[in-house]
Amino acid sequence: MRWRKKDDLDLSDMSRLGTTDEALRARPVDPVEGRAASLDDEPGAPPTSAAPSGVPPAPPGQLRTPSRPPSRPPHSGRSGGGPSGWWLITAVGGLTAFRLVTGPISDALDRTPEIPDLDLGDVGVDLDGGATTTTAPARLFEGDLEDAYTDLLAAAGTPAEIIELSVYEDRAILAYRDPEDPEHIDRRTWDADGVDPATPNPIHDRVTSDTAPRLFSPSEIDPGAVTAAIADAPGRYDVPVEVTHVIVERFLPFDERVLIRVYVSPLDGRSGGGYASYDTAGTHVETCC
Repeated sequence: MRWRKKDDLDLSDMSRLGTTDEALRARPVDPVEGRAASLDDEPGAPPTSAAPSGVPPAPPGQLRTPSRPPSRPPHSGRSGGGPSGWWLITAVGGLTAFRLVTGPISDALDRTPEIPDLDLGDVGVDLDGGATTTTAPARLFEGDLEDAYTDLLAAAGTPAEIIELSVYEDRAILAYRDPEDPEHIDRRTWDADGVDPATPNPIHDRVTSDTAPRLFSPSEIDPGAVTAAIADAPGRYDVPVEVTHVIVERFLPFDERVLIRVYVSPLDGRSGGGYASYDTAGTHVETCC
């Protein structure tokens, strides 16, 4: 390939290429370096960039195939620190972020005033029987049953028939025939916080030929007689027992009467237990187990 000096360019060449820039772009490209020859290169001289070492010159009339440059060794990190520089930057950044987060909290804790010991007398609490915000636990085994039973009947809409009354130390459950839907049997629970909304009775929830014989009037239950039976039942056993719960219902198929059954459990940890039954007037009928 022949190289030409600046003076060798004639106007015919320029008119054919159009502009000087186009002429420069039309210059031969070094196949190795990938750049156009400069106008200042001497004629016949090779391009200013030398061929990579170890690459033999191409035979005359042939282009030299550029070889792939050697792979660059893996970068070992930023200059002046290597991997240890990253550890330093990470550590400093982490400490700075930790300080930004915990600093305001620590400062706020330092500024929190001390809370003085609370004197109950300062807030007007009467320790001798005044009103408090704590609800006293119900003691249905000790005489509170009458109020609970009255509340249950009122919440149920004063039903004409009931099927069962269950009594525990802290709650009572009434299953009754719904006055607004006589084909259904609902239940309500009373505790120290009041009476819960009605829900379907889980065992007998409808009035059928099986459940109808079990219904009886709420007036057959005397809360005073139930309380007396609770007090009497533990003495019917030869071992110490405690009352666990009471069920008032028709004891079908064993007895058609409405009976008060007081269930007890041994205090010495032995399994088992039993019940003592009473009629609605509180008269003892039998002791089982």
